[in-house]
Amino acid sequence: MNMLGKERILGSFFALIVILLLVVAGPAQALEFTITDIPTTNKGDTLSYDIVVNVLDTEQLPLEDTTLIIRSRAGNFDEFRCMVFEDGSFSCTRQKGSDSAPLDPDSSIHITRNNVNGTFGYGYFSGGDLIFHVTWDTPVNLRPGEYGTKLIIESNDHVFSSDEKLFNIITPARPGDRFSIRARGTRSLVNGQELNSQNSLSLYYSNNQREQGQSTLELHGPRNQRLGIIMDNARLIDNSEDEIIIKYRGHGNYNRNNVNFREITIIVDKHTRLVDISGIGDINFQANDLAVTLMAP
Repeated sequence: MNMLGKERILGSFFALIVILLLVVAGPAQALEFTITDIPTTNKGDTLSYDIVVNVLDTEQLPLEDTTLIIRSRAGNFDEFRCMVFEDGSFSCTRQKGSDSAPLDPDSSIHITRNNVNGTFGYGYFSGGDLIFHVTWDTPVNLRPGEYGTKLIIESNDHVFSSDEKLFNIITPARPGDRFSIRARGTRSLVNGQELNSQNSLSLYYSNNQREQGQSTLELHGPRNQRLGIIMDNARLIDNSEDEIIIKYRGHGNYNRNNVNFREITIIVDKHTRLVDISGIGDINFQANDLAVTLMAP
């Protein structure tokens, strides 16, 4: 075989490889998703947000395979799933407890689909934006904590999915909701290093900001290691018969260096009377199994 023939074979081989890669990759840039911010919401209240799907002019998007998902990320299985049909109608279910639990019909979610500068035809949409306006009358039996939502669209054997947007569901503060907690323990980690000496928590919470007292945490370790934190901007996530969950921001000092924390989470188990604390910020820490010495009222 002469050189020209070899070059043609190699050229055909590389062209085939490129085509196969394009087929495998699929229309990766056919859709762009944007989900608007979702505010922290009391369970039992209504929240709303928009999911904007930008469809490229060259793409035709079938409208019958669209799924909205809202799920708990608070350590329990609780998932809401809505199918949006070609005509814009929808049907929702709730699955609670485990992924093998029965699917129950759900009416807490309402979805409105709008077309901006796009074209409908024969069950397809092309060009412009599809906007899914989601309104959720949050059930009162939700577990407080972090939730996530996303939209999934299946098109010609390719699955498009938005990133999951996160938000918080909290328990409404009750009038006069206030408490004091003191706790001590020895188990703690700071940036992965064990301190395991004397830890102490002093916490006062009131839903009346004028009555809000100062809350502090101290973690001690060997060789005079110390992390001292002043906590502020309290957010009560849950205060049930089982537990208290409260989140703070904070600032303090670790071995003579100033540190800030964007989130400090305190979980009080009312049955075991043990406290777990974790913090994320300039440094990360956790303290576990602090024993409650005072809880009032």
